[in-house]
Order: sequence, then structure tokens, then C-alpha cells
Amino acid sequence: MVPIEVTSATLKSLEDTLSPVELSPSWSLEPTLISPALCLNVVHQVAVVLKYNPAGEIVNVSASLVLGPVRGVMLTLEQEFSITFVQVLC
Repeated sequence: MVPIEVTSATLKSLEDTLSPVELSPSWSLEPTLISPALCLNVVHQVAVVLKYNPAGEIVNVSASLVLGPVRGVMLTLEQEFSITFVQVLC
């Protein structure tokens, strides 16, 4: 099993502005319900980079996240996901 390393996180505001977050062990990526009408730290985008060796074994997985709010009045939530596969030579 290869752990997924979160390499970056960006917060999206209610006004759609983006702010990078300095990751630390004390910072939580967990979604937070503020009120019945507002939830924070909801996943909006995930970009995963999966590295593998010539034998096809996964050697590293990293992810970049964009987290933001969701209002209770939203009828749909669009999320974007991407995966990039990179072969590393050992």
C-alpha cells in the first residue's frame, strides 16, 4: 500500500477567490458543517499524480486539492478530478 501525500491545498471562497493553504499537521482537511445551509472544506477539485517504476509498481502518489464552501441552496455541485501517470526510472 502506498500512502497518498497531499502536496498542496487551496481554499476557494464564497466569492470564488482562491487562497493557498500552508499545510501542517494541525490543519484539518475535514468538511465542516457551519449551519444547515453552509458546509466548508468540500472537495471541488483533485489532481492526482501516480508514479510507477518500470515493473509497473506504484512508488508514489500525490494529490493537490481545491476545497471550498457549499451552500444548502445549491442544486448541483461540480467537481473536477484528474489523474496523471508518470513512469520513473530507477
